[in-house]
This record gives sequence, C-alpha cells and structure tokens, in this order.
Amino acid sequence: MKKTTGDARIRRTMKQLKKSLICLLSEKQISDITIKELCDTAGITRQTFYLRFDDLDQCILYVSNIILEDLREKINVQPPLRGMNGMDMTDHNIFIHLFEHILDNQAFYESLLVNNTDSPFAKGFKSELYHFVKEGVTMVSPDESKLSAPKEMITVFTTAAFFDVIIWWIENHYPYSKQEMAKTLLRLSVNGPYQ
Repeated sequence: MKKTTGDARIRRTMKQLKKSLICLLSEKQISDITIKELCDTAGITRQTFYLRFDDLDQCILYVSNIILEDLREKINVQPPLRGMNGMDMTDHNIFIHLFEHILDNQAFYESLLVNNTDSPFAKGFKSELYHFVKEGVTMVSPDESKLSAPKEMITVFTTAAFFDVIIWWIENHYPYSKQEMAKTLLRLSVNGPYQ
C-alpha cells in the first residue's frame, strides 16, 4: 500500500474515501462499486486514489483495518480495579459497545461480513472476537483448572457462537436491540442456554 497517513490533506482524503465507501456499500454490493464511482462520491480524482492505493481491494482492506482498529478499542477488556472476586458478571456494557459498533458501521458489516464471510474483514472481525473472548475468559477464571473445558476450546466455541449469532442478528434485520443482544450474549456466555 502506498502512503495513507501524513499531512492533513492525506488524512482528509482517507477519511472521505472511508465515508464514501461505507455510503456506497449501503446502496449496492461491493462487486458493483467502481473506483470512478468511489472517487466521484469522495470528491477526489482517480489520480489521487491511485497515489494511495493500487486497486479497490487495497482500499477496502485499508478501511476494513480502520474499522477493526476502532472495534478493538471499543471492546478492549480491562480488569476491574477491585479484583476478579468483585467482578460484576451482569455488567454487559462492553457487549453493548460491540453491538453499537456494528450498528454504527452497518453497511460495512452487512456487505463484508454477512455477504462475504471469507473476506479479510470477516476474518479480522472473527479474530477480534476471539481475543475479546479469550481476555474475558482469562479475566473471569485465571485458574484454568476451574473451567469445565480447556480454555482454548471454550474460547474457540464461544467465538464461533458469537460470530454466527451476530451474522444471524444482521441477516434478520436487527430484531433485538443492542441492549437485549448484549444482555443475552453475556448471559449465554456465563450460564449457557439454561436459566
């Protein structure tokens, strides 16, 4: 990839490209978007685009990485100051941040996650979920001997469940609020499907 950071003009161009790509994704499939159309929507020339990227795929990857970085910041698991024993297992705020992020980037998730589960974005999203789950499991039960299965197996199982539930939620046009989804995922994570 060519230079994508630097002076204010480059940052402004990159911000416009990201915004325009997300806007176009809300209107059409990614395969129907052209560089010309993206440039026109962003208000930049094709020459400016090619100063930054070799092709549309490289631009999509760049925007994907920005969105995944933002997700990483939003769902960063921090241990409570009062220690593990004082951890509130009903506090689902961090899960709300996950669903807010999806809603804030709806067109991107719909196009590059739901419609293309093998995309670099989908793989990156699943990787972020994996680290989120792993940090959560480690924080809740630092002593692996107290877990009902090996930590790695629990992490992989829970990540796959989260990933597919999120895709289901998006495919079904968000039938539950972000608060309901957050509360339900936390409850399922802690208790499984039983009351």
